[in-house]
Parts: sequence; structure tokens; C-alpha cells
Amino acid sequence: MHRSMGLIFAAFTAAALVSGASAAGHDNAVSVGTANVYFGDLDLSTSQGAKVLNQRISVAATQACGGAPQFTTHYRDAPTFTKSEFNRCRTVAIHAAIDDVRRLRVADAY
Repeated sequence: MHRSMGLIFAAFTAAALVSGASAAGHDNAVSVGTANVYFGDLDLSTSQGAKVLNQRISVAATQACGGAPQFTTHYRDAPTFTKSEFNRCRTVAIHAAIDDVRRLRVADAY
């Protein structure tokens, strides 16, 4: 990875998170979030660097997917659905971020 590029970031778009509106009887509301994960300061060839990157991605995915589901507006009306959609969104976002990092590292090798 070129260190001269400074901080390199991977941006990912969280999966569309359908709020629990259908279960709550309201119009559907969709929230799509993005987050930047900076890793230019990490040595990803070490387990420590990879671990820190995974932690950063995890935090960013949680934020991009709306934060802790119990603090969303529809949690009271549909807690199971809201948690399920949050977990789905977070999983998709984490996988997308990891794919972005892999693509950037491969492109950087050329």
C-alpha cells in the first residue's frame, strides 16, 4: 500500500434498513447510511493491524446502519423486526467494507 497517499479510506453504503414501519402500521421509511473507515495508518500484514481494521469496520457499520436498534423510533412497536433488520444491515455493510479493502489492496499492488 502506498504510504505516500496518506490516509486511505474505504467507503461503504449500508444496506437499506427498513425501519419497522410495516409492522408498526406506518408508511415504510428507508434509511441508507455511509461511513468512512480509515486504514492507511495500519499494517494489514499483521494480525494486530487486521484486528484494528475489523474493529473500525464494526463500529462504522453500526453507525451506518442507524446505531443501536433499541434507540430507533420503531423499536417499541417492532423490536424483533428492528433488531433483525439492523443485524442484516450490519452484516451486509461489514462484508461490503471488507470487499472494498480487498479491492483497494489489489489495485494498490499494481
